[in-house]
Amino acid sequence: MNLSDLLHRQDTTTISKLHRIHNKVYEVLLRYLYLQTRFPTQNHTAVVLLLPQILIQSVCETLVPKLVAEDIPLLFSLLTDVFPGVGYNSAEMAGLRDAVKTVCAEMFLVAGEQWVQKVLQLYQISQLNHGLMMVGPSGAGKTTAWRVLLRALERYEGVEGVAHLIDPKAISKEALYGTLDPNTREWTDGLFTHVLRKIIDNVRGEINKRQWIIFDGDVDPEWVENLNSVLDDNKLLTLPNGERLSLPPNVRIMFEVQDLRYATLATVSRCGMVWFSEDVLSTDMIFQHFLLRLRSLPLEDSDEDEHSYKKKIMGSDSSKDDHLSPTLQVLWLLYSLEFSSGELLHQATISLMEVVTVLSDSLTKCFACCVGLKQALATVNDYNPLMKDFPLNDLLAATELDKIRAALHAIFGHLRKIRNTKYPIQRALRLVEAISRDLMAQLLKVLGTRRLMHIPFDEFEKVNFRSCHTFLTLNLYMFLQYNNVLSMDFVF
Repeated sequence: MNLSDLLHRQDTTTISKLHRIHNKVYEVLLRYLYLQTRFPTQNHTAVVLLLPQILIQSVCETLVPKLVAEDIPLLFSLLTDVFPGVGYNSAEMAGLRDAVKTVCAEMFLVAGEQWVQKVLQLYQISQLNHGLMMVGPSGAGKTTAWRVLLRALERYEGVEGVAHLIDPKAISKEALYGTLDPNTREWTDGLFTHVLRKIIDNVRGEINKRQWIIFDGDVDPEWVENLNSVLDDNKLLTLPNGERLSLPPNVRIMFEVQDLRYATLATVSRCGMVWFSEDVLSTDMIFQHFLLRLRSLPLEDSDEDEHSYKKKIMGSDSSKDDHLSPTLQVLWLLYSLEFSSGELLHQATISLMEVVTVLSDSLTKCFACCVGLKQALATVNDYNPLMKDFPLNDLLAATELDKIRAALHAIFGHLRKIRNTKYPIQRALRLVEAISRDLMAQLLKVLGTRRLMHIPFDEFEKVNFRSCHTFLTLNLYMFLQYNNVLSMDFVF
């Protein structure tokens, strides 16, 4: 059965499949022609010898991004059978790769090799298609990938990038594309048409910027079918009032979606695709990103833009250690000592997933959903200014009565910081009671080494005076503590 017979019978399913195959072959040929232009045309013989290698590279760079991990070895096996002795040399893109890693460092991200490769694949597909889909489960790094790529391209090519994020399922179809008044025939732009018209009008130089329109939500035929004419080679959006909006060459339309369950072949065949599997982000990468944010950003400013905060730190004269979040003193040490073995990390992951299993099925979302973790970190952040460098060890290590009294001065002088912290006063009172118990234990330990019944009376009287003076110091400080006047300065 030839193509004319299929068209005559109007077999839409077969036609859609043929159209899809045609588009994939078209993408491969486009990539093939692009790669061929990178070689010098004056040496025709060398180019002919490299044609099989160029073809394999075009096939791989077009098909590999949309394949799951299990199918990639099958593709290379087929290519080896068809082109024996011809290897695949992936594009280096060293400059862009370095820019991506630099942006990752600014955003406190861990530049894993597999995830960075997905970012570069996203760039390659965006060069071939003006419409592309990022498909994968939630928490696989799709949003971060296009954000990092947009900023890295701005750094690498010097062209400003602008992202327009739209949730198509949060608004109606009319609010997305616009409405036509049946009485007055007056057209009102929707959100998407407003963004597109603003780029076309080029009032503020939008045409000279890299413009990405991202639809973050299910690709539902109810709203996405209107974009088919925009996604194909025509690049035209026809409005109900008869107006046609042409998609400028600097605009890319992206879809960030978990799966293509509701998408039609007509839409999928018009777009490039990058598949983000669950193993793109490892558990260690997620934990390191979480800890790096805690280490570099204050807890109360965790939603602050990382790039602006980094500028603020770099512009300061203080050392880097002054900007470390006090929350991470214990957590970072724990990570450095224990997480390298992987066992504690594995157990923490299981526990965290069990706590928030109702809210999220990905570890990335667990940190956002786990309220208990946020409260614990907030508590550590509130208590740390008081408990950091707390001189309790001076009391426990004291071997003489004078050193014990000096330790009490240091401890209660440190407790004056409670006015500048969120440490609960009731908890501070229990802390003072615990300090008094430690004081009694340390006094018994120090005095137990002295044979009080066998020393001269003058020396015994001095020991007794110093002991009473120590208790007087404790009682006076406790009186000040219970009356909440720790900010007063007393000299003993």
